[in-house]
This record gives sequence, C-alpha cells and structure tokens, in this order.
Amino acid sequence: MSPAGTAPGTVPHSALSYFAAEAAETARLAGKVCRAPIAFARVEVESGTPLLGLLGLDPDDVETLAALSAVARKLAAGGSYIGQIPLGLRYLVASPVSAAGGPVIGFLLVGDTEPREADPSDEATLRTLGRRLAESLELRQQARDLRAAEAALGRAQANFSTLVEGLDSGLLLEDDDRRVVVVNGAFLRRFALSISGASVIGRPTLEVFAQMAIRFSQPEDFVALAEPERRSTQRQLGQTFETTDGRTLEIDSLPVRGPDGVGHIYQFRDVSERVRNLRSLDTWFQVSLALVMSNDAVDASERVLRTLMEGLDFHAGSLWELDAEGRLGLTACWTDDAFDRGRFAAASRDPALEKERDVLRRCASVGQALWIPNIGLAPDFPRANLLTEMGLRAATLTPVHGDNRIVGVLELLDAEPREPSDARTRVIAGAADQLGQFLARQRATARVRSSEARFRAVVESIDEGLLLCETGGSILEANPAAKRLLSPGKDALPGTPLQRYVETARAEAIDPERGLPSHECEARRADGSTFPASVLVHPIVTDEGRLLVAHVRDLSARREIDRLKKEFVSTVSHELRTPLTSIRVSLGLLALGSAGELPPEAAKIVAIAERSTDRLVGLINDIIDLERAEGGHLKLKIAPVSARAVVDRAIEAVSPLAAHEHMTLVVAGVHGEMAGDAERLTQVLVNLLSNAVKFAPGGTSITVSASPEGALVRFAVADQGPGIPEHARQMIFEPFRQIEGSDSRRKGGSGLGLSICKAIVELHGGSIGVSSTPAGGSVFHFTIPIVAAA
Repeated sequence: MSPAGTAPGTVPHSALSYFAAEAAETARLAGKVCRAPIAFARVEVESGTPLLGLLGLDPDDVETLAALSAVARKLAAGGSYIGQIPLGLRYLVASPVSAAGGPVIGFLLVGDTEPREADPSDEATLRTLGRRLAESLELRQQARDLRAAEAALGRAQANFSTLVEGLDSGLLLEDDDRRVVVVNGAFLRRFALSISGASVIGRPTLEVFAQMAIRFSQPEDFVALAEPERRSTQRQLGQTFETTDGRTLEIDSLPVRGPDGVGHIYQFRDVSERVRNLRSLDTWFQVSLALVMSNDAVDASERVLRTLMEGLDFHAGSLWELDAEGRLGLTACWTDDAFDRGRFAAASRDPALEKERDVLRRCASVGQALWIPNIGLAPDFPRANLLTEMGLRAATLTPVHGDNRIVGVLELLDAEPREPSDARTRVIAGAADQLGQFLARQRATARVRSSEARFRAVVESIDEGLLLCETGGSILEANPAAKRLLSPGKDALPGTPLQRYVETARAEAIDPERGLPSHECEARRADGSTFPASVLVHPIVTDEGRLLVAHVRDLSARREIDRLKKEFVSTVSHELRTPLTSIRVSLGLLALGSAGELPPEAAKIVAIAERSTDRLVGLINDIIDLERAEGGHLKLKIAPVSARAVVDRAIEAVSPLAAHEHMTLVVAGVHGEMAGDAERLTQVLVNLLSNAVKFAPGGTSITVSASPEGALVRFAVADQGPGIPEHARQMIFEPFRQIEGSDSRRKGGSGLGLSICKAIVELHGGSIGVSSTPAGGSVFHFTIPIVAAA
C-alpha cells in the first residue's frame, strides 16, 4: 500500500530518513541469514535517488551497483538475465520489496562469488525480508503521516478557536445530539451573562436557552429556537429579539447535519446601535415628512411631537416659542392615549404658570439640552406637581434653533427616567432644528406675504399706471390704474405690447441698462382714443431675469389746469399792464414834483410805490414774454452778434447791484461770434448774473465766460453760493418753481426768470443748464449756435 498522494512503486521523499536505516538493516540481515557475502537492497523514492542497503559492496562503485540493479530487477520480476554478471558472481537470488497486495517499491538481492546450488529457502527468506521491509516502511510512513495529521488538526483547532474567539458576535455550536459543544467568549460575555463556559459545554441546548430566556422581552419566542418540535432544518437568518436591558439581538440559526441527526450553529449579534441608527433615520424621515405635510406652526409642532413620541417612546411633549419680547408661549402639545391630553394642554396654557417657567427660559438662554430625571424635585419646572400627578416623571428640554437664533424650547416627557443616549439626543436635536427652520420659514413667509399685501395695496391704490413688461415690451401685469387708463373696456392688457399704447416705448428705443427716460408724449387707449401722458420706463432684475416697469401718468387734467392758468394769467396780465403803466407814470410825475413839492414822508412813500410798481410791471412783462415763448409768438431779431458785446452789456446792467452787495464781477475769456437776438441774449445773461448776486454771499466774486465749443458758443456764470441740489436742477427752469427751504422768498423773485431764459435759449436752438463746482457754488451755462437755427 503506497502512501496517499504518491505514485505506485515509489516512496515519498519526506520518508528518506526513516527508510535509509531500514534498507541498510534489511541488507545486513539478508546476507547473514542466506550466508552470502554480498547483499543489496534498493528502494525507489520520488526524487529519483534510490535508497540503498549494502553488504560487501562499495557504495561509491556506481557502475557495479547499476549493473546489479539491472540484474536484480529482472530476477525479482521473475525473469531471467542473459549477460555478464557483475563481480563474477556465481550465485544470485533476488526478490521484490513489496507489502502484501501492495506495489513493488524496490528489490532485495544476495550473491556469492562461489558456485552454490539453488536453495529455495533463500528465495523465501528474501521474499519475507522484502515484505517486512515494505511493511515497516509503510508503518513508519503511516505513523509519520498520523503525527502530521494530528499536528495539522491541532493547528486547525487552534485556528478555529482563535477565529471563534475573535468573533464580535456570540457563537454556540451544538452536535447532532443537540448538546452544546462550543461557545465563544463573546457569547459568554454579552449574551449568556451568568452562564460560565464550563457549565454550558455538554449541556442540552434547550436547557441553556431556557436559562438565557429571562434576559429577553419575549422569552417564549427565544426558547422556541431550541425546542425540538419547533426547530427548523432550514437556515433562519436575521431573527431579532429585544433584551430586558434595552438591547436588540439578531440571531442566525444554521443547521449542521451529523451522522446521527442535525445540530445547529447559533450566532448572536448585538445590533442595538444599528437598530437605533435605523430608528433615528426613520424618525428623522418621519419628522421631515410631517413638516412637509404641515400647513402651519401648530399643525407642524403637533405632528413633530407625535412623531418623536412614537419613535423614541416618550409619553407627552410640548413646544414653547419665544415671542419678540423674549416671553415663552405654548404653541402646541401632545400626549399618547395613556394620558389626559386635554388636562395636559389646559395646564400648559395656564397664564399663572409663567413665573414657573425658569427651567424653560434657562434652556433657551444657555442653548443646550437639559435632562431632568425627576421633575418633582425641580422647583423651577412648569406644572411639575400636575405632571407628577399625571404619572410623568422625567423631562428632556431641547432648544429650537431658527434664523441663526433660538426661537423656542422642545419639551419631551417620560413616565420613567431613562439615561439620555447619544443617538436619541441627536434625533431630538435634529428634529428640533428641522422644526425651528420650518417655524422660521413660516414667519418669513408671513412677513413676505404681509409685505406683498401692503405693497400690492399701495400699487393698486395709486393713481399712476404701472405695467410690468418683458424686455421685448410684452405686458405681463398691470395695476388697476393702468387698466382704467389704457383699457377701460374689457380688453386685457397682459399679453399685449406696450408700444400699442405708448408709441415711444418701442423695444429698440429702450436702453437695457437705463430704460427710457421720463418724457411727455401722446398715449393711446385700447379704443383708439389718445391722451397726453408722462411715461417712464426703467429695468429691474428679478429671479426670473431682467424685466421692465413702465410708469404712465395721465396729464390731461394738468394740461387743462395749465391752460386755464395761462389763460387767466394772460388775461390778468394784459388787463393790468395798461393801468399799471398809467399808475407808474403818475407816480413818476408825483416824484418829480409836477403836483407840487411833496413832504419828505410823502416823497418816501411815493418812491416805494414807484419801485413796487416797477417790479409789478416787470413781472407782468415776464409773464407776457413767457406766454409768447410757449405759444410760439416771441419774435427774435436774429443778427450777427459778438459774445463780448452781450457780456459787456450784461455786466453794465448788473454792476450797480453787485456793487451794492460788495461783490466783484470777473470776466474770464470771452470770445466768439454767433447769430442771435442781442437784446434777448443780454436779458438771459443779466438774469443769470442777477440771480448769482442775489444768492451768493456778499464779498465773493462772480465769473463770466464765453467761448466757442464746436458749432456753439458756451456762456457760463460761476458763483460761490450755496449751490443747487441735483434733484432741483431741472425743476428750477419750470415756471413759478423755486427751491423749497431756500431764501428765494426772502430775496424776492417770481420764479419766472429762469423759465424765460430757457425759452429764449431754446428759441435760438441752444440749451441751458446748471452744475456744481468742486469748490462749491453753481455754474449756470447756456449755448447758442454760431449759425442761426432754421
């Protein structure tokens, strides 16, 4: 019989140390028994190098040994050898080395140089010794293999023990007789509790499970895992059981078939943390879902409280919100069915408890969660006596954050105190933050809605038409005033182009950055009728992109008022001009003594009346000039005129007034020729200089300049007065308009001078304006074309 894993007729190389000694002893014994001087034993091995046992032979004579091997192999196989016999041997007997029924692994040979008759006993002896050698070698190999197998089994058992002991989960292995054969340390430490390893091994599994059952919340279901009539021959994975100390165990039952029946491997895993995490995630999800489904703060708070109580096993809860003054008020409360919810809510809303809410205020002020194991011993806990009577014992208070500040306190109550766990604390804090963000969004939404309502009320109540348009000009929305103004019928404005109602508001005419400046034009209603309007278009940037806002104001009433005012002023002016002229002449004659010399007091009064009449006549003349200009009846005498002549005549007219105010008139760089009405241009410059003398501080200087600028001559009057605010620089050129809060009234003036100047300059084809200097004061300037306007 050859060792397992070797080819027939060979011996494993690993057995050489055993076989070499056996081969040598067998050769010596064969020579002795057969009285032969030469004996030769040879055993084949896997390596190809034979093991030799020699008697009377030289181990280094390789050639002789090879020749003897050839002879012996033939003879041992029962054949005959024809050829030269090595060493001149005259007597040879050979036998195979083989155990009974086993393969030939070598041969045994004896020989003598002296001739001898064949002795059958020598052949029998060699066969016996060959069989003994083969059996000895096999026994030794088996013994060695057994020792190796025992060592391998020991190592495997050690590795198995190391593996089993290294498991984080508990392991219990029973044999097919349903008795415990293996338990690991994790099983004993975590799950078997008081059961020791020595007392477990060899015991029936059912007894061990029965002893462990008192540690489980469902002992009958746990014991059923080991009961013979309820045991399963199929794998049972992931069965969960709650322990009395709050842990969750997951148990796998794996059947193992043995020769006499089926045993089981039971694996116990503590999945408490995983279950808590899953429960936390589920609670967070349920809180998020509750907030999504909520309509208002009260509904959201009640849903969150109910979700936390169901998910974390609380019995009652409430939400307290901080108002603008920092007072805590109850928003919502909830209890499970075992408690009187109405009584709990009534007590929580009792105004008399306000002074007892110190612990809630403390939680809100410190911004950290508080755990109160016994609310009955907390003197500052709100409604502690009532809650204790209801059966509530412990409380968890958590600050609620929203808008980067604390907006309230979440109160959760327990029937029995439980040590706060990190997982549960995280869930409560996360739910409080979600609720706080919801409340903050609700408040922000309420503020936005209120603001929108106020703004919409303002927009809808103003008398000016407002239209929201796309950048292409299509109307999106319109306020009631715009609808009344542009589409008094049933036609809808949205969807129609703005250009349909305002010709000047063409898309190509509106600057994308600045819009369309305020201007007056004829607007058209949906029915085709027109009206005078003031139009302003400006861009705005929204979440939807850039849009346009158009302001449309009906000027019909103002135009009518202006017309009536002008007619009245014109009538009065023309009616007053003749009698005032007559009065002025009469006063002049009186002052000259045509009616006799007047007493000093009377002469003084006549002089005052004469000056007042002059101012009144000047005012009427201004009104008539303005009327003519606006009506297109003011005639200009256009002729070549030099800027120097205009400036000199104006300086001459204003010098006495400037000297009276101790002011200096400075002429700086006057050049240029133009086509214009010299008298009217002088009137413009005199007006500007007179205003500068009126409003600039005494003792300062006024600078006059005129110089060509391309096809224009630019006149400028710079003073050191208070300046003109930017918002009033266009207004002051309108008739009867003066800056509010200025000393215009005290200085005198009708508010017509600048409007007349503007009319005269524009009739010349020029423009007029005002700006400020870096050092302060104002610069009034106007331009006149070098060539007369057509």
